[in-house]
Amino acid sequence: MDDCFHCQDTGAEHPEGVEPLMRQLKSQRLIKIFIGDITEPYVMSETTLVNASEYFVKALKHEDSMGTSQPGVLRFPEDDDFKETWEILLFWLMTQRLPPCLTVQDDGNPQPEATEPWIRMWVLADKYLVHELQDTVMLEMLRYFDGTFLANMDSDAAMANEMLRISPVDSRLRRLVAEETIRGLYEEGPSECSLKTEHLIASDGVPGLSASLLDAYHDYMKNNKTYVRNHRKDPDARFRAWGEYLVGCPPMIHWLGEFEGQ
Repeated sequence: MDDCFHCQDTGAEHPEGVEPLMRQLKSQRLIKIFIGDITEPYVMSETTLVNASEYFVKALKHEDSMGTSQPGVLRFPEDDDFKETWEILLFWLMTQRLPPCLTVQDDGNPQPEATEPWIRMWVLADKYLVHELQDTVMLEMLRYFDGTFLANMDSDAAMANEMLRISPVDSRLRRLVAEETIRGLYEEGPSECSLKTEHLIASDGVPGLSASLLDAYHDYMKNNKTYVRNHRKDPDARFRAWGEYLVGCPPMIHWLGEFEGQ
């Protein structure tokens, strides 16, 4: 038998940095999370939650105001329509990555079915101040729209309206959504491929919509019918432009490098 199986604990002290983590694991509190009308909660460590967001720090300090008198329980009944999005949020909190189906692949091929989940994730992360997830999602959207644009299809029209409807006014998400709507309307190519203004009737009445679209149109025309974030011939300007859509740190340069030369 291999000698390693005969090793005995010598009682030596933990390597530097290990002991504090071991103490934390022994004392870690588990939090029950109820979303919408579900009766079986999700369970997550308090440490994971508070490290992700200042919102959860404050929520766990004031648990009584979160819809329950039970300690270690958080309830979010108003998020009944976001149950699936919450599952992705919890997945990200545990793994610090998105599921593969919500990630633009290395070959650059976009996954259009991911667009609505991205939007909903960004909005939910904005609500609960999970800024790192917001930026993770935004970078995926920037990569996605780096290789495609909204076209004259029922699915794209519905997507544009949903994106405009739920994106917060004056947010970085609203900026991207408005810009992609303008690209869909005016991108050069066969006219039958373009979005039409009548496709956006469902968005009438969305707060701040007119101002968002006018700003996006102005920037589009000022940059010769494109946006700086799509400038492949000027990677430095493009890199800086991507940072304008994030709420935290600028993107790592490799996000852009993966697409150079395509």
